[in-house]
Amino acid sequence: MQTLITGKQCRAARAMLGWTIDDLAENSGLARSVILRLEKEETNIRHTSLSALLKTFSKANIDFIGHHGVSEKRDSVELLRGENALEKLWENIFFTLGDTGGEILISNANKNLAAYRDNLKANNITKRLLSCEADTNFIMPKECYRWLPKEVFAAGNSTYIYDGKVAYQLWNEQIIILIHSNDAFAAEKKRFEYMWETALIPSNV
Repeated sequence: MQTLITGKQCRAARAMLGWTIDDLAENSGLARSVILRLEKEETNIRHTSLSALLKTFSKANIDFIGHHGVSEKRDSVELLRGENALEKLWENIFFTLGDTGGEILISNANKNLAAYRDNLKANNITKRLLSCEADTNFIMPKECYRWLPKEVFAAGNSTYIYDGKVAYQLWNEQIIILIHSNDAFAAEKKRFEYMWETALIPSNV
């Protein structure tokens, strides 16, 4: 996973987008001086600033290859396997949404969500969760939930939708299909929004 961006890559990415330094500052929320220091190859740039730049360029469909390459983002599919597959997914979620906040939509949220509750709050990440009707195991605040009728609830398979990505967690939790695609994200978000609007608001328990 790309964790750094060089000054040369930053300049090249701006050129591909036709952005000025002021444009990048506005889109990333960083001070113009920070971007100028990076592009002059100064080394005392905070990791959070570099992360904000990576996320900004990612949203603009720019990918970085190693410490030299820059390219337009292409759709890709990643397979996460093994006992730590879910942990890898959540690492990607927190890296993608980071401390700048964002939203994650989860269908069939399960008990494993409890392990990440504090990090979601610490990173200012909002969440909306679809669970099965009458399920009162609220790991998150109740207002984060909607209930799907039992006849349409897909038990076993969880879906995570966040910032240009969609992840499908299969039955045994050791295989997760992670799709990097704005089109897939838009389609699944539209489906989630429809289900959210038609789902039941959990009753008082």
